[in-house]
Amino acid sequence: MIKSKFDVSVRVWAVVLIFVLSALLSVIGAVVHTYIIIPEAVAEEFMAKWTYQCPGWETKFVLYLKDSGDDWAEIREFVSRCDDGEVGAKNFEETFTCDVVPGRSYTFGLAAKNADNESDKAEVTIYIPYPVPEVPQSFQVEVQ
Repeated sequence: MIKSKFDVSVRVWAVVLIFVLSALLSVIGAVVHTYIIIPEAVAEEFMAKWTYQCPGWETKFVLYLKDSGDDWAEIREFVSRCDDGEVGAKNFEETFTCDVVPGRSYTFGLAAKNADNESDKAEVTIYIPYPVPEVPQSFQVEVQ
């Protein structure tokens, strides 16, 4: 059987196309692997600073994190507090660690809490950049 030039050229082009597509697929895979990185959760250290007008009775401070459903989850109760008989403005500063995914925003809430009730939360939303910075992220809120 005699093959036409057309049959041969179609086969050659098919082989060339397969090589080009496989090379292109390798290049795309390398680019995705190199430049598109899916960030994972990392433990990040934060510093919270706030000023509070101590009312004269024991007041504790609680830190919350808002989840995607707008519900608050308690992260921790700070060691800093206003003691009984302590009146006037007082500055506070505490560090805390929280697992975060770089490239996302997080809303933290700070509430004052005494034996009877808890204040409204003072909220702050911060964006965690990617890549993760070397210095602690900080924010200031005023709880009234």
